[in-house]
Amino acid sequence: MNYKNAYFIPSHRILKDENLVDFSNEVYFALKEKGSSIPFILLDDTDENINRDKISSIKQEFQENEYFVVNKKHIKLIYDEISKALEDEHKEVFQSVYPDNVVNYGNTLNKMFILGAVMHCEAFHRRDSDILMDTIGTTSQKVYPIGVELDYLGSKVEGKTVYIVGSGYNGMRNIDFGEIIGNDIGLYKEYLDCLNMPEEYQAEKILDFKKENDEPYVEDGISLNGSPECGNVSFYKIFEYIPCSPVPYTLGTDYFTKEIVNQANLALVYHKRNVIHKHTKCRYDSHLKVFNYIKGIASFVDTMCFYSDFFPNMQNEMIQNKCFENKLQELNDTLVGYYSVKIDSLDTHTGIRRQSFKRFIALLKKSKNQQFSDAADELMDQQEEIFRHTNDLLTKHVALIKAWPYIMQAAKKAGDTSQVHDILQTAKIV
Repeated sequence: MNYKNAYFIPSHRILKDENLVDFSNEVYFALKEKGSSIPFILLDDTDENINRDKISSIKQEFQENEYFVVNKKHIKLIYDEISKALEDEHKEVFQSVYPDNVVNYGNTLNKMFILGAVMHCEAFHRRDSDILMDTIGTTSQKVYPIGVELDYLGSKVEGKTVYIVGSGYNGMRNIDFGEIIGNDIGLYKEYLDCLNMPEEYQAEKILDFKKENDEPYVEDGISLNGSPECGNVSFYKIFEYIPCSPVPYTLGTDYFTKEIVNQANLALVYHKRNVIHKHTKCRYDSHLKVFNYIKGIASFVDTMCFYSDFFPNMQNEMIQNKCFENKLQELNDTLVGYYSVKIDSLDTHTGIRRQSFKRFIALLKKSKNQQFSDAADELMDQQEEIFRHTNDLLTKHVALIKAWPYIMQAAKKAGDTSQVHDILQTAKIV
């Protein structure tokens, strides 16, 4: 099955009808207004058939849309076919992206990267399952991000190829800071300090934090910098070279590819068609859920002790006239070389890691929600476990980046087999 583009919705929950209607309308908009026939692919991590039944039903209304519901069983079967085309050393690394029934933000995006290659896509569009399309002002007319994405993905802007097109959220931010930071800029600054983010990078982040993110859409406009949210983003070809970390539980791992595009001075288009985002409050309905969520952020804080100092290093390479425009394999090689050195010097970061962890605990203790203060006390006893988890994350991520171009080649090869074609046919809604 060959497609130029794909439209992915990952979900571990039952889709709400209003969200499903918005997604279907966006795919239909791409067909009718842009002439692009794009398959709607639900990556369904539930253990039920409810989402498939819902999509079978809405297919009756959107006859011209093409729908797939790809579940965990489909993914494993497809990955098995890819694995057959890999050398042993890459086959072992590839095991790290297999579904394992745990929360894994990086592998959720890696799954789209792999299926995009299987289906021979040069680009794909991602929406999170809990978002809705915005409207024009106070009207009921919907605004579809895919319109801008199709205009710019793979095009040239100021002489540079556009690899990512995306925008932000109206409503809740990507990480639910509500119970920790709220709208307090001072506390947000403390969070950025936990990440060891250089001051020159903090300024832009703080500016974004200050913005009123519920302003109604008025008109289109783009900028060549920004930080699109992973629930409102699209990728062109870069996904064949820069995978996300395959290690579970850590928040923010699905932002890696986007951050590399930004910091490597590749073209990224940020537009004004936000989507409406809401967090599900079920994450606060038990102490265990609160603790696991906080632990995921703590793990992200620890990983940034390593990832954050790549960015100024990359900018130094830019100053030295190293350009990765249309040289994505060279970018892949650079990442492997840089982070391999970092892994070899893990012990030199111990002091920074302990300081960052201490700052994060202190930030949690400032929460007015007692659940978070209690979680902070419990988290203090798991510092070494989090450090070990980060070490594993870094090691496996570097191995995956190195193997990724080979995995992409194998995915494309597998996509041409009758076995994978048959698997996708069973996922298709007819």
